[in-house]
Amino acid sequence: MKLLSAFFINLFFLSVMPSMAQSNDYVAHEKDFGHYTSLVVDVQANIEVDASQPSHGTLVVSEADFENLKWELLGETLIISAKEGKSLAGPINLKLGSPNLARIESTHESIIYMHHVNGESLSLDLLKGTVKLEGKVENLHVMAEKGRLYGSGLESKSAEVRIWDEGSVVIHATESLEIEATNNGRVIYNGSPSKVTKSTSSGGVIMSEEALQQQREVEYVNFGV
Repeated sequence: MKLLSAFFINLFFLSVMPSMAQSNDYVAHEKDFGHYTSLVVDVQANIEVDASQPSHGTLVVSEADFENLKWELLGETLIISAKEGKSLAGPINLKLGSPNLARIESTHESIIYMHHVNGESLSLDLLKGTVKLEGKVENLHVMAEKGRLYGSGLESKSAEVRIWDEGSVVIHATESLEIEATNNGRVIYNGSPSKVTKSTSSGGVIMSEEALQQQREVEYVNFGV
């Protein structure tokens, strides 16, 4: 699961986005979104965030969708959405330099890849969508409904995860981990945290990566799968 997610997301940003920028249907727009610490993505989007780069943005989108797209800065929260009464024909494509980003909220089936993370805290609120993280953070907070997080490439000292309704999370924590999984939510963790608090109900699954590997080996021996 971890290798497939990395392959898919990296392939997208290395090949699909450049080809879109060169297409007659898509145009690259350089944007200055200002200072923000929170990003709310209220449209379907493919986003790469480099936390080591100065604040900037490159938006690759069709001209028709560009006219229907809205971005606004409320305090320190950048909100990207469709204009009222408008819809977008396809996902927008966005590359961000964002050294201060500490919170991401995704409400649609977006793909968000954030790398070079190096901060005190990072919070994710994933109603839908897929997020892949790489780097280091002191504290990680995750809430996921139908969203998916591939966070084994993000080293966190402590992590708090609340997941439900078939969400899926893979995380790396080295010291403490608090997890609640309900309604078929699934959490896989590694990093050998010294303190792990678990709570499951209604089909929720919490498992260490080591235990998952052992389970797969047993299934292979017993059933040849």
